[in-house]
Amino acid sequence: MRKCPLVLLILSTSICPPSFAQQGPDATASFARDVCGAPPSKIDSLVKGLGQVDSTRLRAVISTYHPASRDAHGTVSALSNIGSLPSAADLGTEATWTGVKPQTSELRAHAFGTLACRVPVARFDRGPAHLSFVATEHVARDPSVRDEVFKIIGKEFENSHPGAVVVEGYPEKFPCSEAVRIFLTPIDRIASEPEYLAKLALDHGAQVFGGEPDGIGLASPDNERFELLRQLTTIHGVASQEAYRRAQAQLPFGRRIPFSDFTAWYQRVNGRKFNVDNAWTDITPSYNMPTGQTIRGTNKMADQVDMNRDSHVVQVVRRGLLGRGRVLAVYGRDHFPRQLPVFEAVFGRCSTPVARCGEGGGVPESGSECVGR
Repeated sequence: MRKCPLVLLILSTSICPPSFAQQGPDATASFARDVCGAPPSKIDSLVKGLGQVDSTRLRAVISTYHPASRDAHGTVSALSNIGSLPSAADLGTEATWTGVKPQTSELRAHAFGTLACRVPVARFDRGPAHLSFVATEHVARDPSVRDEVFKIIGKEFENSHPGAVVVEGYPEKFPCSEAVRIFLTPIDRIASEPEYLAKLALDHGAQVFGGEPDGIGLASPDNERFELLRQLTTIHGVASQEAYRRAQAQLPFGRRIPFSDFTAWYQRVNGRKFNVDNAWTDITPSYNMPTGQTIRGTNKMADQVDMNRDSHVVQVVRRGLLGRGRVLAVYGRDHFPRQLPVFEAVFGRCSTPVARCGEGGGVPESGSECVGR
């Protein structure tokens, strides 16, 4: 009888090692880096003995997003398509997909009408191609709002049955280490809408594309210094760890920039000394600046960065439609007005009015009815 507890303890520790949820995010991230950096022949040995993990599904995620599985745009062959695929002719000419417009008040009015929705949803159909676009509010700071936003994303994922999703903040070739880390993270521990959408896709076999271009669209030396300014902003903010991890995955700069060099550049382009308290304002695009606020050099750079990002996102959407047929994109709502002219040129007007908030298509602002425009 005395041996039973000891035997039970041995069995417990050998058969049920601590899960990644118990070990914490660092252990999950470390395993994800190791397994994605290993040759395919070593993956099985790394996956064995992980305890409370569906090893078959984990192997599928690893093989899908492992660098050895990708083509030039990160498209993978391990996932099955959902539904029929459109032809290139169904989606118009490539030139049709180059009409991203600079942000204007008229463009915002066209995109959102008089609706006061925090999270509008637009749906487009042409032949077998379907695009759902959730113009989200970024919500890492407010759990109550986050839960509502997650419900909208989850409902749109369930209703649209996407073969691919496009998420903000990651490179087009979605990093293998991030795919594995997110797959192993319990869904109730995910705090941002890009990771939440990626988690849904990984759990249901849809492909994850990042929407970010390889570069931010500025020439050197502005390129590296503006990106440093953005990273200082994320480090200064609430969601710093996640944002910094995404930035590292996207922009692995291989050199150091002396801080004195950065501050000299900042003063030259902005006409004032650097102060981290101004960082959020400094990277705000000019169209979002408060009335009467001085438009500085980095604000104009932010305009260029946004145009570069949005021009790339619509191309990723096109590739997702051609390769998977049905796409769900979740991006910050400020991006949607610039991208909408492209989508309407390809699909025509939205098949569902943007932001049918009263029917569960978005989160209404307090006191707003959000009826169709």
